[in-house]
Parts: sequence; C-alpha cells; structure tokens
Amino acid sequence: MLLKKYAQVKAQEVLEELNVECGIFRLCKFISEKKQLFTQYTQTRPFGVSFIYAGIEEDKYKLFSTDPSGTINEWYSVSFGENEDNINNGLRNDLPENNFNMEQGTFEIFKILSKVTECGTKDYKKYEILHFQKDNARYLSSEEIKQILENISQDNLGKN
Repeated sequence: MLLKKYAQVKAQEVLEELNVECGIFRLCKFISEKKQLFTQYTQTRPFGVSFIYAGIEEDKYKLFSTDPSGTINEWYSVSFGENEDNINNGLRNDLPENNFNMEQGTFEIFKILSKVTECGTKDYKKYEILHFQKDNARYLSSEEIKQILENISQDNLGKN
C-alpha cells in the first residue's frame, strides 16, 4: 500500500508542477528509484516482489515492470509468479505481435496458458482479467473467463 500511495502523490506532484499527466514510464521511474534507494542504503528490499504496470503513453499501450532491486523493464507481454518461465517462453514464442482487440488478445493469451500449464475450465476463478482502454476499464466476470476457457477447450478438441 505504501508504494501505491507514493505513486499517487508523485503523479499528483507532476500534474501540479508541470501541468501534464504523469506518464506510466515516469511513474515507474519514481517507484524504481524508491526501491533502489532502499536496496542501496538499507541493504533491505521491503518491496520484495516485482510489480507490473500497464498504461497508455503517446497513444500506445505500454507494459513495464519493476523488480525488488528497482530495475525497470519494458515488455510486450510478461508473467510473474507460478510457472513464469514456461509462460514467458510461450508468450515470447507463440504470441504473435499483432494488434489484437481485447477479446482476441485475451483468447490468445489463454491459448498459450492452456498449452504451457494445466489451465482448464475448472480454473476460471484463479484469473482476474482487466480490459482497459484510455477512457474505459472493466474486469471480466468469472463467467466470461469460464466461457473463454471453454472455447479454448473446444478449439483444442477440434484440432485433435
């Protein structure tokens, strides 16, 4: 919660001082500097996890991460957590760099997940999916996620 509050304050400061919205990269930079200062001066990493940030900058969707040491990375797609190596290999090798709409992108990502993990329709409650655009954001319902997984299951049966 501390980093979230810090990010909100820094974004507000940028808006007040420069009269422009704080871009996603600048926000990641503020947070990574805070993480790096803790690492350097206290030899601790109180923010001991990586964070993923998504936003729109220059009318393009951007995806960044910061790790516990404060390093910033930009990604086309990325996963952290259980099976992250397998999932990231699948994303890197099997996710075409196309402009998908939200539904197509979600379907493609779940196809990869079902290929590299044991992701099935029974697992629909494990996932939380946010579709966001510049002026709109909404979480998919559990039923929508279940339907996507069922469609992938049927798609896989049709190929066999």
